[in-house]
Amino acid sequence: MTSEIYTQTRLETATLGYPRIGKSRELKKALEAFWRGKSDAETLIQTRNEVEFKNWETQLHAGIDRIGIGDMSLYDHVLDWSIRLGIIPERFASFSGLDRYFAMARGFDGIRALEMTKWFDTNYHYLVPEIPETLQPADFSDFLETVHRAQTLLDNRAVPIVLGPVTLLRLSRLEMNQDQAGKQLGDRYLLLLQELQKMGVAEVQIHEPALVLGDAANFKQLYQSTYQSLSQVGLPIHLVTYFDDLGDNYPWVMELPVAGISLDFTRGRNLELLQQYGFPDDKELGAGIVDARNVWKIRPDSVLSTLEAISRVTPNLRIQPSASLQFVPYDAQRETKLPEPLRSVLSFAEQKLLEITLLADWADRSYGTQEPDKYLEVIRSQWQTFQEFSPVNQGVKERLQNLTSQDLERTLPYEQRQERQPVLPPFPTTTIGSFPQTS
Repeated sequence: MTSEIYTQTRLETATLGYPRIGKSRELKKALEAFWRGKSDAETLIQTRNEVEFKNWETQLHAGIDRIGIGDMSLYDHVLDWSIRLGIIPERFASFSGLDRYFAMARGFDGIRALEMTKWFDTNYHYLVPEIPETLQPADFSDFLETVHRAQTLLDNRAVPIVLGPVTLLRLSRLEMNQDQAGKQLGDRYLLLLQELQKMGVAEVQIHEPALVLGDAANFKQLYQSTYQSLSQVGLPIHLVTYFDDLGDNYPWVMELPVAGISLDFTRGRNLELLQQYGFPDDKELGAGIVDARNVWKIRPDSVLSTLEAISRVTPNLRIQPSASLQFVPYDAQRETKLPEPLRSVLSFAEQKLLEITLLADWADRSYGTQEPDKYLEVIRSQWQTFQEFSPVNQGVKERLQNLTSQDLERTLPYEQRQERQPVLPPFPTTTIGSFPQTS
């Protein structure tokens, strides 16, 4: 396949987040030791920082140009932003520091924790913010310290990741009026951007995945007023969306006063919307074409076709994963017990970094060598080997293609099925995951 992408220089690459637990589960072990009282807070924080630093180094050595930083968390990034923004329910007012953090996350002696629920359609769960009538003072010191550490290693490659104000509001439980909450949160985000600008940050990612939800239009005015205010700081904002397409919201989202917009091209209809409505000349497109939520290598012909289609609409783009890489493991090369044909087509976080830079190199007409084409051909060969190792079951494929509505109906009415069910106690219990690790 011949590239139809014409660029003066190599396309930039970016990341939107990285796995947080540690390549050998270092953070998980440190957390459990801290909770059991066998380790102190200083050791826990040091372990978190070491894992975070290794994550940055890995992305730097992979050649990523814009490295998303600040997404590391001891428990949950939504909880982190709740506390930074002063969203502290009254029942936790007597706590401070890590005691407050983990009380909100896990509860404490009869004090219920924040509710936990699914993060969009992923298997990740976040803690639902509860916005009280009165907010506590905002404190971004831990985040700003992280940005400073990242700048020491990454310089201007470091791009802070911020959970968007409207998404946070959309996912919260409110005790105050929504407009009032939006105004107060907006003011706090404004202060944060001003602090980041003083630190010499070149760009900030603000993640607004709620823009792909069906009710996003209900928040249109809030998005517009919030980003109009934030844009006045003068710090370039890259607005990040993922998990689905923008749907009917696409036209007005493109008009928001931001420097760039990221779209997920692995799910939904964003490519069709891009081709139908175009893309603003004054913005950069974050093209999420490497799937951040599966464990498979790219299918070269499919992803190159998508990249070419995107480039025909706008040449002003960067190559990146579709979302944060937190949803995949670290390194497929550690799976030493798997058959080689299977392992060769697996792609975890480190492999996806290489795929991102490979696609950027392939798209550059002035690259000067055949290296990208050679590596893409290797990936094609690996997929061919895997298909020979694990061929498609044609019988299953045919049955799926010939499904009818009758195949989806019960063969017996409920009354007859009920008679065959086992008798259970009044309140049966089970577990669908790990048993609680408590006394």
